[in-house]
Amino acid sequence: MLTPLLSPDATVLDFGCGPGFLAREIDARVREVIALDVSRGTLACARALNPGPSYVLSPGPGLPVGDGRIDFVYSVAVFQHLDPVDWPAYFREFRRVLRPGGSGLCHFAISDEQPAAYRKPRGLRGCYSLRFEESTTEAVVDSLTEAGFADVVVTAMTDVGGIDDDVGRQHMVTFRRAPAA
Repeated sequence: MLTPLLSPDATVLDFGCGPGFLAREIDARVREVIALDVSRGTLACARALNPGPSYVLSPGPGLPVGDGRIDFVYSVAVFQHLDPVDWPAYFREFRRVLRPGGSGLCHFAISDEQPAAYRKPRGLRGCYSLRFEESTTEAVVDSLTEAGFADVVVTAMTDVGGIDDDVGRQHMVTFRRAPAA
């Protein structure tokens, strides 16, 4: 799904890289991958298991990447774990680090009928459980559009990869930073 969006001379940002399996695959197809995650331990695993990309700790919305440095940004299985209230800050940062004309792809858990809201588990489980929340197509498109992106397109994963499981019932969203005038 990502390969057609990449070029060999691209600098790519992997937002929420986890143990780096996808970052390593992308790194073989582009000039450079900068892979960000919030966990020092996860980044240590990524460096050991999947060398190649530049792994960088990024604990908050301010991304440790220079303005206009990135050609393509992607994020898989991350935004459903973030509070939608925080999305605008991340999307503004994506816009800041993308070069004019740069683009991105993010994976979202979308349900336009009855999106699952986050409910924090009680007790110890609440300290260790991943947050999960579905969103609506409108909320995702509005957030990216308000951050200044154009050509926001929502596509069901089943339409792209023929995947018929819990991930296949989710969505990917492509977007573009307008070229400089």
